[in-house]
Amino acid sequence: MFRMRSALRIALVGAIFASFSAATLAADPLTLFLLRMLRDQLISASIEAGVEAARNRPKEESPAAAAAAPRAAPPVATEGQWLKGLIDESFVHLGPQQREELHASLTKILADPKNAAARSTILAEFTRQAIAMRDAHRALSRLSPDQMKEIASEARREYERLPSEQRQQMLQVLAGRARHAPRAQRPDARRIQQRARGDALKKSGGVTAALRGTALARSHNRGEEEEPRLNRTLG
Repeated sequence: MFRMRSALRIALVGAIFASFSAATLAADPLTLFLLRMLRDQLISASIEAGVEAARNRPKEESPAAAAAAPRAAPPVATEGQWLKGLIDESFVHLGPQQREELHASLTKILADPKNAAARSTILAEFTRQAIAMRDAHRALSRLSPDQMKEIASEARREYERLPSEQRQQMLQVLAGRARHAPRAQRPDARRIQQRARGDALKKSGGVTAALRGTALARSHNRGEEEEPRLNRTLG
């Protein structure tokens, strides 16, 4: 439960960063990427947690768990619309396509015959998570910009405390998403390139170092090994 609450807090920071200006985000695009990824991972984690909890719970507890649901599901004929409305009002930090994907994923899990016995528990668990997300968004809307920045700093510190293996996995996921994202949705690629050039100039002040910084940035964007080739050319 503590881990889920911690992930929820980090995920909500993604919504905070989404509302910041481009100038603010340009200062550290890596933080923005990481928080967005953590935010998206929370969605699948919430569903998987509900499925796992339902499968591991003894059968005799199923009626009690169903009775403890915070909101009773409507008839099956309108369940799809009800779930879609719940997702739209709770996961407001996601885009329309992402909310559609979340709805489709949950619908598939609920329709799986293997989950028939635990269906009501899965639905109750997801509802609980969605309501918590909705309430947290409403609480965030009442915070000042300084308070939101403080929460964002806390999330950054939590990321830095993660084991290096977990951080590396996050970076790999981010790299894969960046390669497959539409060009219009990749504004940080240019910032990374500019940042690499600027760092090279500050460290050495030479033209050669600046060119190497550009090569590193291009290698990051295209997935190519350009630095060795550039070194041979300049060498």
